[in-house]
Amino acid sequence: NEVSLVSRIGKDLYGNYILDFLKKHKVKSYLVYDKENTGFSVILMKDGEKIALVSKGASENLEVKDIKEEYVKNSDVIIATSCGKNSFQIYKKLFELSKKYNKFFVFNPSISVIRREKNLLKIFKDAELIILNEEEAKEITKKKSLNLAAKVLLKHFKRVIITLGKKGAIYFDEKNKIFQKAYKVKVVSTIGAGDSFTSAFVHYYFKTRNVKESLKFANAYAAINVMNFGSVVEAKEYEVLEFMRKFRQ
Repeated sequence: NEVSLVSRIGKDLYGNYILDFLKKHKVKSYLVYDKENTGFSVILMKDGEKIALVSKGASENLEVKDIKEEYVKNSDVIIATSCGKNSFQIYKKLFELSKKYNKFFVFNPSISVIRREKNLLKIFKDAELIILNEEEAKEITKKKSLNLAAKVLLKHFKRVIITLGKKGAIYFDEKNKIFQKAYKVKVVSTIGAGDSFTSAFVHYYFKTRNVKESLKFANAYAAINVMNFGSVVEAKEYEVLEFMRKFRQ
């Protein structure tokens, strides 16, 4: 897919690395230089599981004015992840523009944003899709049951996906509940597994409109991610489909 990124970086070594990385992978960047240094993380690993020590840096300072209307107008899909200390207002603008131009809007916030920004859900009404992990779903809805959490989320989103790590993922809409188990593979690193799932599901669902196959595809893409060290999956679509055939569920 043709992909664009909106964020902030610093004028430093990490910022230069990100620019080179985006250029290599043909990602169009709408990056704003910030007075703070580029954010980075120190990842501690044990048995494939991670603890991340994060310095958010420049990305935390993204502003509403950094989101240009033409970015949304010229896109098919908008994926809103963590957008820094101004997340609430940025989400609001992104969603309103998505509705204005009839774009496919996907909400994928982090647990830190959910804990910091109160009443996040009130921004959204009849939005396309929200993807959360189990902890995030319970935190944003204040429900202990995933079924109850999904019920709350469906008041704001047409579709809900709750990822369950090595167990798989559950999809909800007004009529359906679909559980898709994860692929059993040797885990090297879980870094980027959630982001891999989100990007893969959005890609395949937007292409096929088939929920079941898109869940399988996303689980396969995440499995390929965790089998390797690092957060970037180099696999092409046909390679993911071959993986799915090899590890038929």
